[in-house]
Amino acid sequence: MDHNHHIVWTSPTEIKANLSNVEQWFRYSPQFRRNLVQLPHDGRTVVLRTLARGDVPAPPEDRWHFSVQTLDEFIARIDSPVKKLRRVQDLIPDMARSVRPGVRGLSWLGQVPNPMPRPWQELPPLRSVE
Repeated sequence: MDHNHHIVWTSPTEIKANLSNVEQWFRYSPQFRRNLVQLPHDGRTVVLRTLARGDVPAPPEDRWHFSVQTLDEFIARIDSPVKKLRRVQDLIPDMARSVRPGVRGLSWLGQVPNPMPRPWQELPPLRSVE
């Protein structure tokens, strides 16, 4: 992939695309979209993002917001004829609205994979606060 993206294959059935915060520096090009589509994936494949912005919440004692989105949903938003997704900044309003009570600094965009990878209550804290 272009732009130094990190793709992690943890098993044949669990694939994650980690875009880190590099998305803040480029627009989604047709080549970027073609690269995403060509990745081996299924309906549970997720894109993981980190963003340091004041308009999305971060966990206590941290500056990073973490965002999760299925790859299929990400591609569908890029392809949308109504409101094409051109850059990660276009997702910020949805990230800000996607907060869940008791979980500060994490957003899910689109449908949560079914079954979800792990129930919310089983997830460790984003950062340990001591």
